[in-house]
Amino acid sequence: MKKLSWFSLVALVFFTACPSTPPTPEPTPEPAPTDGGVVTTPRQLSMEEYQEVESAIKAAEDLEAARYAPDALSSAQNELARARQLDQEGKYEDARAALALAREAALRAQNEARQGSIAAQRKRLEDAHNLLLGINADKYTPEEYQALKLRYDEAMTLMASGDLAAIRERSQPLIGDMVDHRDRLEARIQTVTRLRIEARQNLDTAEKSDAAIWAPEEMENANKAFLRGLSAQRQFNLTNAEDSFTQARYLAQLASQKIRGGTAQQRTEALMEATRQAIERASRLTVVDENNNVIRGQGWDSEEALRQRQRQQEAKPEEPQSRLIDENRVVVLEEVNRVTYLTLAQESWLKGVDEKERGNFAVADDYFREALRYVRLYEAMAVDKLYTVRLIPERRDCLWRIAEYPEIYGDALLWPKIWYRNRRLVQNPDLIFPGWQLIIPPQ
Repeated sequence: MKKLSWFSLVALVFFTACPSTPPTPEPTPEPAPTDGGVVTTPRQLSMEEYQEVESAIKAAEDLEAARYAPDALSSAQNELARARQLDQEGKYEDARAALALAREAALRAQNEARQGSIAAQRKRLEDAHNLLLGINADKYTPEEYQALKLRYDEAMTLMASGDLAAIRERSQPLIGDMVDHRDRLEARIQTVTRLRIEARQNLDTAEKSDAAIWAPEEMENANKAFLRGLSAQRQFNLTNAEDSFTQARYLAQLASQKIRGGTAQQRTEALMEATRQAIERASRLTVVDENNNVIRGQGWDSEEALRQRQRQQEAKPEEPQSRLIDENRVVVLEEVNRVTYLTLAQESWLKGVDEKERGNFAVADDYFREALRYVRLYEAMAVDKLYTVRLIPERRDCLWRIAEYPEIYGDALLWPKIWYRNRRLVQNPDLIFPGWQLIIPPQ
């Protein structure tokens, strides 16, 4: 092989050696303009962008979105958290899109929460109003109710505005006032009801103790006061009802206290006289028996009955027909068949007179009380007249209107007398029907 020339070696080194300086890099092509020649570069989300969404979520929470719009609020919170994560990963465009979704969900939560809160305010207002109507506040306290109703109507009208702050400012104090009024009214109604029960109990106790005999005036006034209380309560007049029941309770208690005075003989003589008067009054009544037969009163003369009994005893002396046994109970030996209550009352009274003359006051009292029981049974059949319930469209018949008619009692407050006498027919005193025949007891 021929040796290479020196010139060839130099040329070979020149063409194969590395350059002494690095090559100049070729310039990177600029991004092509996308919007009117302006180049956009993705940038990190700013603090202001986060604060705007956070404020929207906070506003939704203040509107109780957790209660009224939980899904929208949760979506806003989740999208905000996702935006932060994408922002940290450098995915700014995706982060910004997630933040936009969070803002949209927060605004939706605000709107739903606002509507839900308004609906809740409306429901609370309606409930408070219905509770007032449920205890007849419009009838018991019409003036106070109308003032509350005016405020209620204004608050309900404001609901359509959507101004939650104004709605709350108007409705929340009103709800408190309505609840307070209901509580005070309910307490008064309970007080009147308690007084009515206590008055009725005192009257029953006094009647069982024959207080009408020992204290007839007090008992009469107590019963009248009780009837006035019933009528006032039905007319939603709590003040008059409370006063009347309080008076009835006191008078009935006073009548019971009078029974404890007097000697045994004085009590027996007073009982005898009261029983005699009761029998004579009953004997003049017109009654309707259980078969609807009308029996006209014939009257009864107790003095003549005593004289006739005296003549019978003188002609044929009788053995005593009763004996005092255990606990002052009386055993009547004879058996009476199919006699009227009035006749039984008269016979019991005469026997009581005999026992009083013998000094057997306890036995005499039992006979007189027995006579009074028969009188009450007889009086229960008493009728002053019959009234047929009429159909009058412009003035519907009801018990208080019937009692108000001049030909009946001329006093609407006496309607309970008609009801008590016709309770088998009239189950509900507020409900009577045309064609019914009502027995009108004597006034």
